Amino acid sequence: MFSGQTGGSSRAGRWARTAAGVAMLALFAAACASGGASPPTGTDSATSLPVTTAPSGGGPVRTWNGIIGQGLAVTAGHTYLAWNHRGWKYSQPNLLSVLDPQTGGLYSTVQLAGAFHQALEAGGSLWVAETTRQGGLLERRNPNTLALLGTEPVDVGPSGFAPSIATASGSLWVAGGKTLTRLALPNGGMEASYPIAGQAVSSSLGHDPAATELAVGWAGPGGVGGVQLRSGRTGSVIAQSTQSFYGVATPFVSDIVDQLMWVSEPTGNMGYVESVQLPSMEVRHSTLVEGSNGIRAWVLSGVLWISQQGGGPGQNYCGDPLTGKPWASFYGDLGATGRLGGLGGVYFYVFGTASDGTGIAQFAIPSSCRPATLTGESLFA
Repeated sequence: MFSGQTGGSSRAGRWARTAAGVAMLALFAAACASGGASPPTGTDSATSLPVTTAPSGGGPVRTWNGIIGQGLAVTAGHTYLAWNHRGWKYSQPNLLSVLDPQTGGLYSTVQLAGAFHQALEAGGSLWVAETTRQGGLLERRNPNTLALLGTEPVDVGPSGFAPSIATASGSLWVAGGKTLTRLALPNGGMEASYPIAGQAVSSSLGHDPAATELAVGWAGPGGVGGVQLRSGRTGSVIAQSTQSFYGVATPFVSDIVDQLMWVSEPTGNMGYVESVQLPSMEVRHSTLVEGSNGIRAWVLSGVLWISQQGGGPGQNYCGDPLTGKPWASFYGDLGATGRLGGLGGVYFYVFGTASDGTGIAQFAIPSSCRPATLTGESLFA
């Protein structure tokens, strides 16, 4: 079991202590030093970035120019932005900052070991799922300072797809390849692991509003896979799809709402989203929305968000999570090159607002997409 800075032993081969994690970061940064900015110092002072505040009356609330948005995570107490400078190469690690949505300031900036995928707060720590040259990685960080507390390799299978994390029944769950792993909170000690499917090489996770059940998507080497409903306490399978999903990667599953999950399936040059009824696992074809590989569906605080870069108003909207019916389109805010990067509080964020793929813009969520229950969640690629 991982032990914190105050002392105690750690299980061999499990969480690396902070010094080892820093050494790994240094080695990774050195390997990438030929093409990026120097790692930040990690101080609490605001990172100096060109931020523009727009006047009221439409358009973005503020913009960050010349940087590349990589991901956004919103928790009960913080908003986190993963980003990088212009000229970033995919093989380089991302930067992670605490974002103040009211001022646009970025604080406690640190360099991650790899490419950001997802982050959540649980057990008093921030857990960051990443992909590195060596495979999947889970970092445990201080949620206020982003100081590194430990690292753990994550199975992502031969496909190399990013790991996925969720909380359920008081534990942290991790999936990426063929294995579903339960970690104890608050310290991240391994409790148990479960095979997802015999032929699984990639997987994704979601959970129900009560955080007692897990939605699991998986795919085999040829892209054929399925979805499962599992207990968030024991990891056992409650129900699984009898219909196969055909694509090039795992079906990305949303969080569960009113006994429904939304599935996003990339199929090659194309892709689609549609909902699945639980626990029957019946695919509801009436909710089908087609697009490219980049189309995704998320259910966040009771609102369905469907987005695809360049997809038009029919593929960039908020709507009813039960029927898929659009409530309002945000396509006009994406511009020619933008994509939906995340939501937090009463704002949504667009990445890639400039023609060269840089730039981040913050917009107010339309009132028709903002029911009283919307408190802020995160999207992830």
